[in-house]
Amino acid sequence: MPGFVDAEDPLVAAVSADEFPDAVARAVAAPVTWTRGLPDDTPTWGLRVEQMATVIERVAGGSRA
Repeated sequence: MPGFVDAEDPLVAAVSADEFPDAVARAVAAPVTWTRGLPDDTPTWGLRVEQMATVIERVAGGSRA
């Protein structure tokens, strides 16, 4: 059955559970060349973190809006 191990995309890496935290840290920190044709308003990880923090705070009874 094909999966991530078989992916030919250079931005996809299959690693062991032990390697996963370091692999994620490297991937997030690594610059990625922008591909022509992708939208300019693609959300960043920073924006997604802010959005998720807002949702979590709201669910937990905070007042972030």
